[in-house]
Amino acid sequence: QNFEAMLRFVRAIEARKYDFEDRLDYIYADWLSYQKYETCGNAFGDWNKWQNDPEALSYRRFLSACYWKTDAEMLAEMAAAIGRTPEAEELRRSAAHARSHLRATWIGEDGLLLPFLRDLQTACLFALKCGVVEGSAREETKRMLRANIGSHDGCLQTGFLGTSVIMDALTENGMVDLAYDLLLNRKCPSWLYSVDQGATTVWERWNSYTKDKGFGPVGMNSFNH
Repeated sequence: QNFEAMLRFVRAIEARKYDFEDRLDYIYADWLSYQKYETCGNAFGDWNKWQNDPEALSYRRFLSACYWKTDAEMLAEMAAAIGRTPEAEELRRSAAHARSHLRATWIGEDGLLLPFLRDLQTACLFALKCGVVEGSAREETKRMLRANIGSHDGCLQTGFLGTSVIMDALTENGMVDLAYDLLLNRKCPSWLYSVDQGATTVWERWNSYTKDKGFGPVGMNSFNH
């Protein structure tokens, strides 16, 4: 019963390329990641540092375009399932347009993500998940991602968006071993680190509470996220 509203939404995204902001204002993006461009004050990022940074804004637009592609693909499946064949075709074209936009804007002549994105786990994950790197560039992206995780003591560095796709992206790209290493890791940040600190729910922060320091900043520290 909400199909028409969803269709209008994706059409609006198609018209604007998911680009509604001329500056960051307060775009959450990969919220609470441990990577550069994070805008949360307190424990992780520096809002003032990234507020008008062109690379930070471009990174957020990259993530938004990945969701444009994903949204169009999902709604195309829904349209086909309910017999809306013309709309399904339209949405498949929108997803293809999103992929072309991603490749034209954030993929360099070498087929890889632009240099400022290559050291971001989340950017590499979405490049793999959304199929915007191909052939040898895809293999190199996998290598860079594996090396990145290794350089962070075997820990993920992702926030809300990257964490949502990391296991699928790894397993779909032949890195099941790495997925299990992340799943069973007990260092911070990791899922089991939170469990070891007493978590029985999914917390907003990776370290919303620690046994040695207690509760994190109360202004933004959900314990049932």
